[in-house]
Amino acid sequence: MQPVVIGAVIFLVIGLILYFGVEGGEGIANASSPVDETNAETPEEAVELSEDDVSKEETVDVKEEVSSDAPSVDHPSKISGLTGWYDGNSWDEENEVWTDKSAAKNDVTEIKGSIDVASDDSSNNQKYLFGGASSGMKFPVAVMSTGRKYTLFHVARYNGNRRGRIFDGVDNNFFSGFHGGEVGTAHRSGSGYLAYHMRPQSFDDFIVHTDQKHLLRYNGMTRSGLSNQSALIPGQLTLNDGQFVNTEPSDWAVSEIIVYNRELGIDECMKIENYLLKKYR
Repeated sequence: MQPVVIGAVIFLVIGLILYFGVEGGEGIANASSPVDETNAETPEEAVELSEDDVSKEETVDVKEEVSSDAPSVDHPSKISGLTGWYDGNSWDEENEVWTDKSAAKNDVTEIKGSIDVASDDSSNNQKYLFGGASSGMKFPVAVMSTGRKYTLFHVARYNGNRRGRIFDGVDNNFFSGFHGGEVGTAHRSGSGYLAYHMRPQSFDDFIVHTDQKHLLRYNGMTRSGLSNQSALIPGQLTLNDGQFVNTEPSDWAVSEIIVYNRELGIDECMKIENYLLKKYR
């Protein structure tokens, strides 16, 4: 083949390579070019929350809903073993006695400090007792004491800046539901914590706690079922008037307290819990 012909062929091949290379480059560039925003839907903007906003999000108040047909009782005495039943309506302000509504008639007469009654949206407009860190009471030994089986229900909340123990005992390191600004917790001498602390969704909410020697429930949910059999129960139950009242007092509000002289089964506990949640939540 003549050199001139060979040169022409090489020149043609190089030209074709350059032509298709440019066309391919434009194709790639077009494939990766931005979409025309005038014809595209604008995506929802993602917003990064600050730490303060995140903390607020985590403490949004979400109240538990209880179905109207959930199994419950219309009267705590429908379940046997009732040794004490107290609510806002049974507070005798004139005589400063918390009258026991049960047949046991274990009225609370050991009262200290000033106790008042109110009702508002926080309690579903049901009456509740409240007092400061220097106010409290001791329940009769017949209600709950050492060596006896029991089931304790209480509807309560913190009611100020001092947040220690609301339910305490005259002896043993016992608290139920509330401790150190936290909720859903309980402690017994001999066995330690039944359930560790949790932050309340809102300090304005009344909380239903169910307490037995080896069990704690929070608004109908089991927090603990400890099998350790060495837990010690105090000789007398108190409301902000136990052995730690000088170091861990509370501003408190209590709507209702119900105590039985036996350990109720879970189905029975749920009936009382639903009764209380329907009433106050």
